[in-house]
Amino acid sequence: MALEMTKVTNCTASECAYNAGKICHALAITIGDPPREPKCDTYFKSEVHGGAQYSTAGVGACKTSD
Repeated sequence: MALEMTKVTNCTASECAYNAGKICHALAITIGDPPREPKCDTYFKSEVHGGAQYSTAGVGACKTSD
């Protein structure tokens, strides 16, 4: 049984190491659970961009119910 992750279709965190051209290149991200608005826990501040160059991230884990 293969599961499909929801794709990250747009990322505006321009200083994130995984964001290149508003596309997230982490293999998967985790959505955190702050009180008001869930945010990406995979965020890593860097001017150098990396990750899986030819892939688009999926939501691997979500710690919020909404």
